[in-house]
Amino acid sequence: MKTQEELKHELYMQTTEVENALVKLDKASLILGHWMNEYVFTERPDPGEAVKRWTARTPEEKPKNGDQSVKWFYEYSRIIGFIDIVQDYVFESKKLLEKVANGEKRE
Repeated sequence: MKTQEELKHELYMQTTEVENALVKLDKASLILGHWMNEYVFTERPDPGEAVKRWTARTPEEKPKNGDQSVKWFYEYSRIIGFIDIVQDYVFESKKLLEKVANGEKRE
């Protein structure tokens, strides 16, 4: 049978793991919020519109949603980078919470 001190320590460690998971999830949420503010548009990006935007010689030749299409295609690697970061935070948080739920000790 565990002593009161051992139980207190175990509870402290579990609380710490949950707090760490919450911090990681807050980071993931922050990145997702930024990503949505930067890349969510009312119209889907169109490669043809992006090309027209890049090649337009005058403001009148620029398509209405050309800037949005250019942003999506030009910053594709940045978008994927954001997704990778969020996946990492969510994956690590899930592992931490599973450890706590299963009563596993911290490594």
